Amino acid sequence: PAGAAVPGVPAPPPMDPAGQMQAAAAQQAMMFYQQMQMQQQQHLQIQQQQQALQQPIASQLTLQAAQAYDASVQEKIDPEVQELAHHFKLDERITKDLDVQMKTRKQTFDD
Repeated sequence: PAGAAVPGVPAPPPMDPAGQMQAAAAQQAMMFYQQMQMQQQQHLQIQQQQQALQQPIASQLTLQAAQAYDASVQEKIDPEVQELAHHFKLDERITKDLDVQMKTRKQTFDD
């Protein structure tokens, strides 16, 4: 039983109504504090999840921009390659292939 005395443990002194109200108020304050802590933790978790979702999006957009830039640079055929193609009467497909290959060989291309 909840109110039964435990042998060897002194019984708590009876509480007056004001003491009971203080104890109830303290218990309510403790519960309120715990609820606030839980809400703060939940809010922090939500913020972390949102940041985690935004980081891949930002990095993916950066990657896409870099790829688009690389593609635009590669689309422009280098004037020297264009001159070679004109001199040897190369068709457009071979000229583009040659240009791509020469751009991957930057050391020898500049020489």
